[in-house]
Amino acid sequence: MRVKRITTLVLVLINMAFVSGCSLIIGIIAASYDEPASLEVTIASDPPGAEIFVNGQKVGTAPLKVTIEGLSKEHTVVFIKNGYQTKIESVSITPDIRTDKQYLSVIRPDGTSFQVADNTLNVVLKEEYTFP
Repeated sequence: MRVKRITTLVLVLINMAFVSGCSLIIGIIAASYDEPASLEVTIASDPPGAEIFVNGQKVGTAPLKVTIEGLSKEHTVVFIKNGYQTKIESVSITPDIRTDKQYLSVIRPDGTSFQVADNTLNVVLKEEYTFP
């Protein structure tokens, strides 16, 4: 008898979720599991030659192509070059439900994000200030 009540409660809660409009969210979450979780991106620096670290792992020297794993997961990209300030960017792979493609998005410190053209992350490095 207790199992029947729990089963009924679960079914009622699921029904309420679908009726209240949560079905769209559930559908989006379910769809994201079917999508590829990696994206090949180009990482470049101006000037070229910065060492690139993705999530703490050195991946090479800019410009380079690298595959980033993890759909909708935030990744840290660090640019290091002698004579220039270290630059840190947060990026994620963003799915576009309308086109079934993934894009590289840059996440700003305030939480806003934007997609970058051609999945290319190009960062301009500032020279370090040296005292005379």
